[in-house]
Amino acid sequence: MEKGIRFVDVGNPAKSGSDDSDSETGQSAGDSNSDADASSDGTSSNEDTAKDSDSEDEESERETYYTPRDKTIKKSNPSGLIYHKYFNSPIRGKFRSPSKKKPKISENRAPPVEPFKWKATAAYRKQTIDEVEPPSKLEKILDNWPRFKDAVGPTLIDWDYEYRNPQAANQLLSRWESFVPKFIQHAKHCNIADRSGIKLLEKIIQFSMNKCSRDYHIFKLFPTVLKPKRIGKRKLPTILDAQKDHLVHCYSANDIGPIIELSKKKRDLLQPTIIVVGANDTELAQFYVFKDNVFWKSCSFIRCIDLVVKSTTVLGLKFSPVNELVWAFLRTFFYQEEGVENSKSSSVFSLTKALQ
Repeated sequence: MEKGIRFVDVGNPAKSGSDDSDSETGQSAGDSNSDADASSDGTSSNEDTAKDSDSEDEESERETYYTPRDKTIKKSNPSGLIYHKYFNSPIRGKFRSPSKKKPKISENRAPPVEPFKWKATAAYRKQTIDEVEPPSKLEKILDNWPRFKDAVGPTLIDWDYEYRNPQAANQLLSRWESFVPKFIQHAKHCNIADRSGIKLLEKIIQFSMNKCSRDYHIFKLFPTVLKPKRIGKRKLPTILDAQKDHLVHCYSANDIGPIIELSKKKRDLLQPTIIVVGANDTELAQFYVFKDNVFWKSCSFIRCIDLVVKSTTVLGLKFSPVNELVWAFLRTFFYQEEGVENSKSSSVFSLTKALQ
């Protein structure tokens, strides 16, 4: 054998080619089957994801606009075209029934509330809220209508209050600026006897402060003009009590947490509380309204007052008896509500007449 020459047994070329071809074909077929299986799994997974997504969206719509019937409350079954669309649609020969366990809607993935649908269910929502009785009234309402707790909650409160009082829903915000100078002039001539009230009025007139801080001081001036009434037979709140009632000034946002936790222990059905944040009371910069598990951020102090009036009415809460005359005046003068308790009080009537 010469060097450099190598003999190779070729064998049967046809057979060898066939084996190679079969091997390649088998590999190709395997790859094809694998791709098909993967494609099938992917399609099935996508279909399942789409079904889950549709199911979650539908459940969230139900939770947003409707609540299942509470057997403990004597009332007729909810009805209406929009209601039947979500609860009585036939599926697989059966009718849908309200889910006993409602899923919790996370604010991050919750769908936006559609104004038409929310406003169309306002009457049903008012009926269910009015029929809820204490104790734990607010807790039950928020369980049935959890979107009130979201950042969109103030807008939902606006829409529901507008259903109840369409003509005066925005009167406080639109008339406040023209009201301020009239009220200050009235306060100058009403002979305020309280020293803290006199100093507060001087501060409003003489000190330079932003508009929200001015509104904060004017609201604290109200109890010096509309003095607190006796609660029951014994307790007579002071003007200082009325100025601090459901109104908290925090020097830092870090102070808000402990105040909220302390307030949650009370579990009363009184109005929400306003929190203002600022290095001092002439430089207020942040404004919040909270009640139990509801915590809303507001753009201004006067918007906080607006939210307190509307949310107390919509959620069936009660206004604080400490500042009962102040809230009676605001509801009568700006919101033009009828049948307000203490609206015919002599001090409320005289102030209303003086500022008209």
